[in-house]
Amino acid sequence: YCLRISERMQDLLHFREQRQRQEKTLVCFVKALVGSRVDFELRGGAIVRGVLESVDTMMNCKLIKVRWKHKGQNAKYAEFSHIPGRQIVYIHIPDEIDVSKKLDSFFSR
Repeated sequence: YCLRISERMQDLLHFREQRQRQEKTLVCFVKALVGSRVDFELRGGAIVRGVLESVDTMMNCKLIKVRWKHKGQNAKYAEFSHIPGRQIVYIHIPDEIDVSKKLDSFFSR
């Protein structure tokens, strides 16, 4: 006797497993910052400031209204940018962001 699970059900189960895994990592913290202006320090010393638009499970981030600054160079501006998660060294969170409220709103979704 074999039970066949539909593709839709498999997708739903996979999504639930991913969400449970994320809730045990820092990715959920970064996802809670979506919509906030944050600074990223990247490998190689670049500082990127922008409004966090989205974050995926690998912590790849999409930003809008972006300012890139490399050491010893003038700042460059872009309307949007993508930052691979493996390039992120630090995420600087502005003092005006209430981290506990952000996390509460993220987990209540």
